[in-house]
Amino acid sequence: MRNDHIAIQTVDGKAHRFLGTLVAKDEATVPCPSDSITLLDLKRKPKTFTKGVLTSEIIVLDLMSGTDLEEAELIIKLLRQPLHETSSKQQVLVVVSSVLAWANTNST
Repeated sequence: MRNDHIAIQTVDGKAHRFLGTLVAKDEATVPCPSDSITLLDLKRKPKTFTKGVLTSEIIVLDLMSGTDLEEAELIIKLLRQPLHETSSKQQVLVVVSSVLAWANTNST
């Protein structure tokens, strides 16, 4: 997923930037998975968190790994802001969840 070689070879190329969060119950014991990932902390730096979400091209919410549901809901609210929706920049939201979670939702 890294494209450093493209950034080096082309004038306009930029290396991918990865942002992430850790599950609250694991953040004291689980190290950051890679030096190339910048961790965002909603509670300590809410403005940085918001900017990270709004400037990302692809956002993945993994609801199966114990993601904070309040954090996930905030991300969705940020992406649905009226001023943000009028932006010409496209973003992709990928939600990873169990099929059983969708069985209890209404289709209306």
